[in-house]
Amino acid sequence: MTEPGVSIEALSREERLELLERLWDSLSKVPSDVPLTELQRAELDRRLDSLDDDMQQGRMLGIPFGRGAHRGGVMVADSPFLARPREEWVASNTLAFAIRDAFPVSPGHTLVVPRRLIAGWFETTAEERQALFDLVDEVRKQLEAGPVPPQGYNIGVNVGDAAGQTVPHLHVHVIPRYRGDVLDPRGGVRHVIPGKGNYLAGK
Repeated sequence: MTEPGVSIEALSREERLELLERLWDSLSKVPSDVPLTELQRAELDRRLDSLDDDMQQGRMLGIPFGRGAHRGGVMVADSPFLARPREEWVASNTLAFAIRDAFPVSPGHTLVVPRRLIAGWFETTAEERQALFDLVDEVRKQLEAGPVPPQGYNIGVNVGDAAGQTVPHLHVHVIPRYRGDVLDPRGGVRHVIPGKGNYLAGK
């Protein structure tokens, strides 16, 4: 933390980036229902984008940040989602962004990710959960406006290693489904446990 009266120019690169993270973290907690004018909200979004760009540049330079996310008291490494360039974002708001999955299971498979580096769903604030669901809706609208609209969706979150989470930064999967993409889709997300998915098989 910087001392009162210390100029920004006197700080090291690491100290400046830590200060940027604190500012970004503080700004990103402004609830979406705060009665701001359209102009004020646009200015807040602009400042968040600017701060986020600066922090991304620091991460690419290998400069560590402050608190980050924790799991079981252990510091979590920086997220690969945060390393994705802004040009790859397909949607965003003040608390979250959406990117295409790097290893899609179907065309249009998208991840909705909180800007804050947290490991799991149960660490989110009410405002972050709303922001994530807002982007799920926005992603759906984009996909359905495309040349081949999906006929269905699987939407889900892996929370913890036991549930199959491999990237320790919360992300919501939006998986478009198309008729015929599997022989028998009944059971949907229940298929995460082999043999337990389609309890209607044979009926």
